[in-house]
Amino acid sequence: MIIDIHGHYTTAPPAHHAYRDAQLARLEDPSLPAPAPAAISDDAIRESVEHNQLKVLRERGGDFMLFSPKASGMEHHVADPAAARDWARACNDLVARVVSLFPEHFAAVCQLPQTPAGGVDDAVAELRRCVTGAGFVGCNLNPDPSGGHWTSPPLTDPSWYPLYEALCELDVPAMIHVSSSCNPATHTLGAHYLNADTSVFMQLLQGDLFTRFPGLRFVIPHGGGAVPYHWGRYRGLAMRMGLPDPAEALLGNVWFDTCVYHQDGIDLLPGRPRGQPPVRLGDARRGTGRRPGDGGGLGRHQEVRLRGRPRRGRPATGPGGQRAACLPSAGRVVGGPRALTRRGVDRRGRAAGCCPAPRCPASDRRPVRRQTVVRSQNRVLSGTSAPAASAGMWAPMVRARRTAM
Repeated sequence: MIIDIHGHYTTAPPAHHAYRDAQLARLEDPSLPAPAPAAISDDAIRESVEHNQLKVLRERGGDFMLFSPKASGMEHHVADPAAARDWARACNDLVARVVSLFPEHFAAVCQLPQTPAGGVDDAVAELRRCVTGAGFVGCNLNPDPSGGHWTSPPLTDPSWYPLYEALCELDVPAMIHVSSSCNPATHTLGAHYLNADTSVFMQLLQGDLFTRFPGLRFVIPHGGGAVPYHWGRYRGLAMRMGLPDPAEALLGNVWFDTCVYHQDGIDLLPGRPRGQPPVRLGDARRGTGRRPGDGGGLGRHQEVRLRGRPRRGRPATGPGGQRAACLPSAGRVVGGPRALTRRGVDRRGRAAGCCPAPRCPASDRRPVRRQTVVRSQNRVLSGTSAPAASAGMWAPMVRARRTAM
C-alpha cells in the first residue's frame, strides 16, 4: 500500500473560509454577531476533493492519504482561545466529512486549538474528541503558535507533557507542523516551515523526552528540514555536549517524510554513511511529478534491500522512513520513492511570510501534492498495482479505522 502521510485540505469550499473571516472580524469588532460554521453540502465537499487531492492521488499511483486541515490556515497566532477552539473544531469536522465520503482513500489527522500564550488543555480535549469520537489517526502539533516569534517553550518542556500523555494513551503520532508566519523575516513556506522542522530536532537532541515517553512518536515533515543534510553536524553537537548519538537516542521515535519537492533533495535523504537519518529511498528520474511514462516525475524505481537486523547506529528503515521493525516480517524491505514536486506555489509570493495582526495571508489554495511511499515487505510496488498489505507506523491505525467503520 502506498500511503501519502502528509496531505492537507487546501481546497476547502469558500464558505469555510468565509466563516473564518467572520470569526476574525468579530474579534476586531465584538459588536458583530457570533458566526456559525458554514453549512457545506456533501456535493461541495466532493467537488473540492475529487478534482484535486483524490485526482492527484490516483494519477500518481497512491492508495491512501492522511488528511488534515490546511496548515497555514491553522493560524495559531490568533490569541483568542475560544476562537481557536471553534476554528479547530470546524476544520476537523470538515476533514471528518471528507473521510466519511471517501473512506477508502482518506484517514483524518486533526488540527489542535493552540494559542501563543495558552496551555495544552484545549488541545488535549480536541485530540481526544477527534481520536475517540471520530476515528482520527493523529494530529498536527505546532511548536511555535506565535507564528515565527518563538515565544513558546521547547517541546521538551514539561508544559507539553499532558499532551504527550494523551498521545501515548491514545497511541497516535503527531506531525510537527507550524502555521503561518507573522515575522517579516521568515517567509511561511520558504523559511518558517523548514526552520521549525530543524529547530524541533535540535530541541529533541538537547532533551531527554523519549526516555520519559518511550511510546511518543513524531513525524518531522519536509524531509526533516535541514537535518539530513547536516546530519554530521548534529552528531558532532551531540558528542560535544556529551549526549547520545541522535541515531540511537531519537530515531526510534522520530520519522522524516520525503516532502522536499525535487529529486536532488530526495537524493540527499538516503545517506549511506554510518549513522544517517531514518530514510531509505530509491532512485527516480527527475521531473515535475507527472505520471510514469510521460517523460518525467515518477519514473523507474531502484530497489533498496535491507536484510536481517539493523546494525547499531544505522537503523534499517523502510522507504518512507519507517523502521524495519515496524514492518510485518521485517527481514527484507524493498522499494523506492516517487519523486513528487509541487507546481503552483505563487511566484509573486502570495504565501508571504510578513503579515499584519491578527491574520496572516493564506497560502494559495491549490492542492498540496506530496507523497511518502510506504512499502509492504518483500516486494516492489509501482504504478497503480499496489497490493492491499499495510506497512509502517500508520498502517495499524488505518486498519483499525477501517475495522471500526
